[in-house]
Amino acid sequence: MRQQHLLEENKPYIYRQVYGRGEGKGTNDILVISRCDIMLVMEIKDTQNKTCPFLMEKLNSLSKGTEKEFKYVISERLGRKTYKEQYAFIYRPKLVSVKQTYQYPDRQPGDEDAFSREPFVVWFQAPRSAVTDFVIIPQHTTPETAVREIDELYDVYLAVKQKWKSKPLSPIDRSIYIFT
Repeated sequence: MRQQHLLEENKPYIYRQVYGRGEGKGTNDILVISRCDIMLVMEIKDTQNKTCPFLMEKLNSLSKGTEKEFKYVISERLGRKTYKEQYAFIYRPKLVSVKQTYQYPDRQPGDEDAFSREPFVVWFQAPRSAVTDFVIIPQHTTPETAVREIDELYDVYLAVKQKWKSKPLSPIDRSIYIFT
């Protein structure tokens, strides 16, 4: 995968599959995340909401006394029936800020419940980077539903444009990133 260097200090956007290994493991994952300005974590299945606070504790202990602390924004629990997941973005607030979030409702007439897990859309601002405003739309899908869900992401894109129409959309329109 080709990496793009957009943020301060030429830090790459990193796509990495991080598997749930419990609290005692994952030291390498903490080190990988600590090198990022923004990290998307998908498939959080933690019903007790301990994962992100645990990550924040570990990450911020590495950067104690520096300006490199982390924060996170997390989606509601998403999914059908009893199987639920969450998306979370971990970010450095000194470099990147969250302008707005939007949980796509997936209630489009005639196309209800198109997503197994609805996209959680986040609008970021990074004033010291080449791209100062951008939106990330993550989508965790399965092979069985991938074609339909990826097709439906266009509707999400249109909904985001409509929802944030009063905002300066010209840079955002060119800076919407979709991860599946």
